Amino acid sequence: MGILKDWLTQAYRKALDESASTLREHHWQSYAPSVAKCLQIAAEAIEGEKAFQFESGEMSLLRQKLGLSKASSSGVNSDTLPVVASSKKTKGRPGVRQPNRDVIREP
Repeated sequence: MGILKDWLTQAYRKALDESASTLREHHWQSYAPSVAKCLQIAAEAIEGEKAFQFESGEMSLLRQKLGLSKASSSGVNSDTLPVVASSKKTKGRPGVRQPNRDVIREP
């Protein structure tokens, strides 16, 4: 996220220096990371994602310790989920008035 923020900040400064009213492609192109840098970032992201993947045995042990050993490791068991009562009253769209709430007085 830091790379994107820095990139856009530099492009924004360039646009302000030019008194531009809109951030255009030519403002950010000159500050874009090189293809080699993008490839490095992608490789690091993939490596980081691999570090968070669990072995199936580890996942089973975790589920057992949490008291969820009956649930499958690929999905959520519906028996362990709390039941939430649905609302009886359906709500209208936001901003649409409901005149039946308003008190109408005759002159």
